[in-house]
Amino acid sequence: MTEVRTALREAAARLEGVSDTPRLDAELLMAHALGVERQVLLLDPSRFAVPTGFAALIERRMAHEPVAYIVGYRDFWTIRLAVGSGMLIPRPDSETLIEAAVDHFRDSGPERVLDLGVGPGTLLLAVLAEWP
Repeated sequence: MTEVRTALREAAARLEGVSDTPRLDAELLMAHALGVERQVLLLDPSRFAVPTGFAALIERRMAHEPVAYIVGYRDFWTIRLAVGSGMLIPRPDSETLIEAAVDHFRDSGPERVLDLGVGPGTLLLAVLAEWP
């Protein structure tokens, strides 16, 4: 039986040709297959056995399917957003806009927010999470 650490290392090596973040992808997919959060997996990988579905998830990623589509969500800023096939996946560099707003407005928050034609509403949801 392959241990989780070995399976992660082997999966990351396979994903090097299709991903800029092969180790992260492998960890997210393993955590998803196990039904746990990534940090739980990383704290003690030896407590888990490699689930049978993990190999199929790696194959989907090898076919260039985004991790967000495979796991069904994308963490952005402080929120978790459901993501489905064909939906725009929030990009980490968009978080810099939220950082700039937080630096500018601090605790008071903006009086109004206009989110017009900038995608699926990810930035608005992050702003509303910051300043309900």
